[in-house]
Amino acid sequence: MCARFALEFAGDLPESLKQALASPLLLALADAVQSSIPSVRPTDRTPVIHGNAASPVVEPCTWGLIPRWARDVTIARHTFNARVETLAEKPAYRDAFRHRRCLVPVSHWIEWTGVERQRAPVAIAPPDGLGAFAGLWESWRAPNGEPRRTFTVVTCPPVPALAHLHDRMPLLLSPADWATWLDGRPSDPVPHPLEGPYAVRTQVR
Repeated sequence: MCARFALEFAGDLPESLKQALASPLLLALADAVQSSIPSVRPTDRTPVIHGNAASPVVEPCTWGLIPRWARDVTIARHTFNARVETLAEKPAYRDAFRHRRCLVPVSHWIEWTGVERQRAPVAIAPPDGLGAFAGLWESWRAPNGEPRRTFTVVTCPPVPALAHLHDRMPLLLSPADWATWLDGRPSDPVPHPLEGPYAVRTQVR
């Protein structure tokens, strides 16, 4: 499960991303990180990158996916994470998996570890301090006609280096897979999470 992350990045984009990303995605990422958000929780808004890799769009969306067929917003309480194993099957996600994928820029995310009543937050940062989760997005129209853009973060089994923290992790994509995820078809293999190295720290504000 991933229920809290951040988008805080100052300065030039990492060289690894500059070398791996084509110009449109690089420009979209630079646009997204203009927003500095120290804590993103379900129901919060944060920039996501959607569209196709050749002409990506950066747009603030609300965390907690509301499918187009939903009658109200209550489903969003349960749809802020989507398991990669069932994206093509679950009614809440399968249409977005086919047609509306996105990238969720992130500087770190939080996992809670330890025994009950002594659990502590641990911050996990991608290499170079900036990355992107695989996500899905939707455009839902409220009964009053107001449009609302929402998204979910895709989760997967953890890489070995993070398995001691949790049995799930957000699907943090390798930069080489950003375009593959955005432009992928349901029949394509889903990219594996980036192996790391991750920066893990226990001092979390």
